[in-house]
Amino acid sequence: MKRISDTSEGWTYQAGIIMAVLGAVLTSLKAVFMKCLLNDGVSPIDIVFWRMVLAVPLLWMVYLLCRSRLQSAGSSGAKDLFIVVIAGLAGFFASPLLDIFGLESTSVSLERILLFSYPVFVFLAEITLGKRRATWMESLLVLLVMTGVFLTIGGFHPAVFRSNGYGSALIIAASLLFALYLLLSQQVIHRVGSIRFTVFSETVATVALIGFEGYRVGTGTPFPRYDMNVYIWITVIAIFSTVLPFFLLAEGIKRIGAGSVSMIGAVGPVSVTLLDPLFFKESLSGSQWMGCILIIACIYLLERNRASARKGPEAVPFQKEVSRSS
Repeated sequence: MKRISDTSEGWTYQAGIIMAVLGAVLTSLKAVFMKCLLNDGVSPIDIVFWRMVLAVPLLWMVYLLCRSRLQSAGSSGAKDLFIVVIAGLAGFFASPLLDIFGLESTSVSLERILLFSYPVFVFLAEITLGKRRATWMESLLVLLVMTGVFLTIGGFHPAVFRSNGYGSALIIAASLLFALYLLLSQQVIHRVGSIRFTVFSETVATVALIGFEGYRVGTGTPFPRYDMNVYIWITVIAIFSTVLPFFLLAEGIKRIGAGSVSMIGAVGPVSVTLLDPLFFKESLSGSQWMGCILIIACIYLLERNRASARKGPEAVPFQKEVSRSS
């Protein structure tokens, strides 16, 4: 019986790793699909708008189907609702818009690498707010990440730096806003529940996008009409790079833990960086590759240190809730 149990646990762990890898890769492939649509002349705002409009109903459908098996939410009030609204506007409204406008003028690999730097902003915010104290190793890793960002943008090549500067600034701002979303989630996730928090905050962002699109139409911008192929590709993004990765990562966390899933997330940017030359004939210089390696390696080490230093209070409710939802 012990051997059977060990085998079962082994398969569960391996399945968790596979789910985490697939979730990370599918999430990163979103940038590839979006870049293709941008190159075909589709508006960045329209891509984000239709992706959210198509994805959120699917999230609600799954949420309602699994609602009875989710962990009971704690008592929450107006303050929690306010935090959910602000988090949704930051993480799923402003951040994706800044990100895709940045992607419009940078390569897919550069966008993924820069967006992957958000844990540094979370770390710096926690230091500033007095939630943790930085060790000398963590401080060194943060400096190395900043050095990697400089190299990846093309810091030693003025022409490359000028070409990437504007788009990179937008993507870094998007990464900063996503870090804000994560920090806000820590304040209420133990009362609201992580799945509820995600669904509610994405719903807030979708309502904001619908309002923004309505404002654009009301001020004279014609409502966009594209070929059916465009809507098919946006549907693919909504299903396979938005909704499906969310549940794959959730199942991965259930099986191998939030810390392990977070570290496996480095697979996403790496996979897209390797695919970039195949899809768009874009390649990085030697110094940019060095910057990419620095960012990925140092973020990995920061996340590993974070996972070992504490179990992650914000991740515990998530693991419990996902366990009950499957």
